Amino acid sequence: MGITPLIIIIILIISFFVFNTKYSIGKKILILAIALIIVFTALATVFIIGFDRGMDPRRDEINTKRK
Repeated sequence: MGITPLIIIIILIISFFVFNTKYSIGKKILILAIALIIVFTALATVFIIGFDRGMDPRRDEINTKRK
């Protein structure tokens, strides 16, 4: 299962709970927008931190591969 279905499921769950509240439409849209910003920021942070460490090989790892 890829990450795209997980993101879609999270967005649907958030929107379901937001639109079942008794807030006005403006407040519902604002809450949904803030929740989506938080979700995408968390995903971007995970990808940046996770892939940044994997892309930076150590100097001793480079030297041992050439021997």
